[in-house]
Amino acid sequence: MRKSWKIAGTAVAAIVGLLVTAVSGYVYSQVMYPGASFVESLILMVGGSIPNTKNKLPPVIVEILEKADRFYVLSLDPNLIPSSREELEKRKQRESFYRYSVLKKVEVADKGKRASLLQTLYRGVEGNRGLVAACFEPGHGISAMFEGKTADLVICFKCLQVRIHGSVEGEVLVSQYPQRAFNQALSIP
Repeated sequence: MRKSWKIAGTAVAAIVGLLVTAVSGYVYSQVMYPGASFVESLILMVGGSIPNTKNKLPPVIVEILEKADRFYVLSLDPNLIPSSREELEKRKQRESFYRYSVLKKVEVADKGKRASLLQTLYRGVEGNRGLVAACFEPGHGISAMFEGKTADLVICFKCLQVRIHGSVEGEVLVSQYPQRAFNQALSIP
């Protein structure tokens, strides 16, 4: 008799766990994809994807990025707080990009390389289906200027977020897909 109660208790605990997971997954998918059906939410919970209609760079930012007179790719120090006095002194000497220390800055003047990098970024934004981490430790950035307008992107491929600054403020999600292209543009192995 005791064994059957133990099995029944385990089964009930498993069912409750599945229900909690389903409800929390549904709530999360509704936050990321308002109006998603229950079936679409289930697809997202098992690692599938639904069409990405909300997660897009604003058109004004895309225009600035694509027509930029000046276009830079940046390597950023993801740590806001220096680990030592020496690091603090080094930071004082470096350029800052939205509070993050710039480790390397490369101008991308070649229109073909720039277009390729941007297509990779757009693909990464389109490829994110609502995944995001709670951290924000950006290692990359883009700074572009066109006709007095600015598009600055602070990018964390680790947590899958892009913070947009400049002519428009906002945030989009990104996959890790573009990271290799950004590292190549910065000559980082």
